[in-house]
Amino acid sequence: MASILKVNTIQDATNSNTAMTVDTAGRILTPARPSFFAYPSSDFSTGTGAGTTRIFDTTQHNVGGHYSTTTGKFTVPIAGVYLFGVTLATGSATTVIVYMTAEVTINGSVGSNKRYHGGWSEKDSSTNTHHRFHYTIQHYLEVNDTVQFSHESNVDVTASGGNLGRYTSFWGHLIG
Repeated sequence: MASILKVNTIQDATNSNTAMTVDTAGRILTPARPSFFAYPSSDFSTGTGAGTTRIFDTTQHNVGGHYSTTTGKFTVPIAGVYLFGVTLATGSATTVIVYMTAEVTINGSVGSNKRYHGGWSEKDSSTNTHHRFHYTIQHYLEVNDTVQFSHESNVDVTASGGNLGRYTSFWGHLIG
């Protein structure tokens, strides 16, 4: 015998926080799902070297408050699979870039084996242009793991900040 459960809202039993809503079209909203989008409020110098971490001081949204604009780290509130993305955009420059990456660092620092490289690229001419590096990763994480934006570069160039995160950003959310 089949059962049908009809609900509009599911709340936790202790505090009555809404965990899920279902609208009349059957679309599901999970308003408490951890999620953030962070970016630097202004341009910054990339410096040179491996695994350089950056603290993005502005958030477009920060559901649950798990991203810190003070430390630049997202602290995992619940174990599960998460999706993270980073974008690093250089300002208009004539500098030849031999290599640059946008990275995600998990529970680590420079030299950590939990640094995930992405957007490995180069700008092989001295033409005055912008350049952009991207990386996306899906990863299973435990409670209190930390995730942060990092990058690596052979030259010091200006990264484009501000503009509501249109150029340089770090974002993530719980998939489930």
